Amino acid sequence: MEIHSSYSGMNLSLTLKGHITGMSEVMKIKSLVGANQGFTTLELIIEDAFVIPSALIGYLIKIINVDNKRVTIKASHNELKLLLSELKLDKVFEVR
Repeated sequence: MEIHSSYSGMNLSLTLKGHITGMSEVMKIKSLVGANQGFTTLELIIEDAFVIPSALIGYLIKIINVDNKRVTIKASHNELKLLLSELKLDKVFEVR
């Protein structure tokens, strides 16, 4: 998995290319987010994956509920959009 990050104003954007297969990828994402604490909105652009690990879902929910930040997900695959919808997370993560 490749991760490209950009910071614009108060928004941190992470573009994820490839499949998110396990904890090593989740730890990379957590590390990038932790290094950029000044953001108010985290945007994840998930280009290739059609599922995401539960550890990443839990971390994103923590960012929303504990850190009081906004998380948006732009999913390229309809399978991922459907999965997040079935888990009732489409509105939580503002899935597009």
